[in-house]
This record gives sequence, C-alpha cells and structure tokens, in this order.
Amino acid sequence: MDQLDQLISELKQMGEEVKKVVCRSIDALVNRNYQEALEIINEDDLIDNQLIVLEEKITFLLAERNPKGKELRCCLSVFKLAKDLERIGDYATNIAEIVLELKNEEYIKPLIHIPQLAALAVNMLEVSLKAFVEENADLAEAVCRKDEKADNMY
Repeated sequence: MDQLDQLISELKQMGEEVKKVVCRSIDALVNRNYQEALEIINEDDLIDNQLIVLEEKITFLLAERNPKGKELRCCLSVFKLAKDLERIGDYATNIAEIVLELKNEEYIKPLIHIPQLAALAVNMLEVSLKAFVEENADLAEAVCRKDEKADNMY
C-alpha cells in the first residue's frame, strides 16, 4: 500500500471513530447515560492522538517525497479533514460534558430534533468521506444539499 493510500485509510478509520463517538454522545444525552458520557470524556484523547499521528505522517511524507499536483492536494486535504474530524470529536465530548452538567436537571422538553439532526450530520460525514475517497463530485454536491436541510432543522 502506497503511503498516500495509507493516509487515506487512516483518515477513514478516524472518521469511523468520530461517527461512533457522535452517536454515543447523542445516545448518552437522550438516555441520560452518565456512565457512557464519562467514558466518552475519558476517551477523548484517542481521536486527538489519531490526529497527531496523521499530522506526523503527512509532515514526513511532504518532506520525504515533496509531492506535487494531485498528490500534494491529497496530502493537504487529509490534513484538513483530520483536523475537522478531531474538532467533531471534541464537539461530541462537549455533548458528553453537558450530559453530566444536566445530571440533576430535567429536560425542558423531549429531545426529538437533536437525534434527528445528529443522524443527518453523521450521514453527511459518511457521505463526505466517501466523496473524498472516491473523488466523487456528485456525492459532495449531495452533502451540500443536505447541509441546507440541517440548517433548517437547527
């Protein structure tokens, strides 16, 4: 496997981990699962570490191979996407922290729209990563169309 293919594979793995933690954090919020929230908070460093490893590998690849054109754009895209995935993981951790903060509070109303919005966001994340990996502009455009739906839900 080529170094660039390895980076993309690791990015996909990171994306899977981020999707899981977002789903877990929403589940913890909806079901008031404090143990799950604590586990999410304690596992936050795992995604942070994936970012660090990817950044180091990209830096090494840039220095070693001095990529140009498409290869350079791919390296920079993986770098940017990994940072975005890490930030999404941080947002999931923030949701877990809110679960603990609201431990002794009643929700004002049932959480109906939050799980729906989260499901849409996770789907958009999946399709975005697939669009990148497959270099599929049609999939990328589909995500843009879903973004408006997400904005309207918010």
